[in-house]
Amino acid sequence: MRQALKAGVLIATACIPLLVQGQWKWRDAEGRMQYSDRAPPRGTADKDILTRPAHAPLRLVAESPSTSAASSPQGKASSPAEAARRASEPASVHPNKADEARRQQQRSDNCHRAQEYARTLDEGQRVQRVNAQGEREFLDEGQRSRERDKARQVMDAECS
Repeated sequence: MRQALKAGVLIATACIPLLVQGQWKWRDAEGRMQYSDRAPPRGTADKDILTRPAHAPLRLVAESPSTSAASSPQGKASSPAEAARRASEPASVHPNKADEARRQQQRSDNCHRAQEYARTLDEGQRVQRVNAQGEREFLDEGQRSRERDKARQVMDAECS
């Protein structure tokens, strides 16, 4: 009897981290902390989402159209050497230095999220989504494969 009780407590204790993994934590529009097992409502700024589950789908930060083609005079992405040269220029020569730093941070965040998501998919962890009817469903192998491809595309684009 006593061993069964110990085993039950041990199993319950081992399951606690699994329950916590699915928790979201974010700051709502009025500044209050919110906790839920569901994603925050659409329109919640990414900076306000403080904790997300490991299996959370990618939520990329969109780059503004004016910056995507204007990264270099020819409309091509700049090389690392070009980026280093521009970073060493004084602010008066490059007035959008703060914007560029913000874009770099967004790219870094997107890269990190894509790497985490790809790792989750590669490790075989069960990934679930909420469908249009509000029901949870797990990804099948075909969906996992498509998600891996998407994550790899994001990593190719954002992790360079």
